Amino acid sequence: MTQDPTRRRETSEAPAREPPPLVLAQVAGPGTPRTFPLPVGEHVIGREAGVQIRIEDDDVSRRHAKLVVTRGPSVSLVDLGSTNGTFVDGRRFDAGPLAPGASIEIADARLVLTDAQTAAGLRAAAGAAAPPAMASLDLTPRQLDIARLVAMGLTNQAIAERLRISPRTVTSHLDHIYTRLAISSRAALVSRLAEAGLLARPADDL
Repeated sequence: MTQDPTRRRETSEAPAREPPPLVLAQVAGPGTPRTFPLPVGEHVIGREAGVQIRIEDDDVSRRHAKLVVTRGPSVSLVDLGSTNGTFVDGRRFDAGPLAPGASIEIADARLVLTDAQTAAGLRAAAGAAAPPAMASLDLTPRQLDIARLVAMGLTNQAIAERLRISPRTVTSHLDHIYTRLAISSRAALVSRLAEAGLLARPADDL
């Protein structure tokens, strides 16, 4: 018996499964841990009120960078002329596509492009890893880095080069640190760090 060539061939193949929607999981920096959904559209990252992904950090520009999400999903990242730059997997990044698993670093914040299930595990790990010592002086991670570098004898210019930020930003951070700790000199800052056991050790990688 011949087969009717006009008859559609039946297959047992299941339809291709759509990839899970992507999210941005914040695993370091102010507000950690958080997850930001990434529906199709543009998502601005910055310090300004009203942006989709807000990071309250003096080192973050008001409108620092943006993610462009298209169907697929496909995600691209564009730096919006930020003062201190946008980094992906440790390298300066101006514009281009991102692959799942990419790590976006903006000031103290680290945001990982991933799916919701993986993000849940990253959030749990980030919450468990939050260092309790910083709370003793109520300093942000970036402020603690700067304070430790001051204690090592670095100038504002040297600190700026070390942390890839502007000297003006270093000065602004020090003003906030002095106000928060009610001190007025570098010597007093070093003393407060020593009392809290927060001086950098030789093995610390700031």
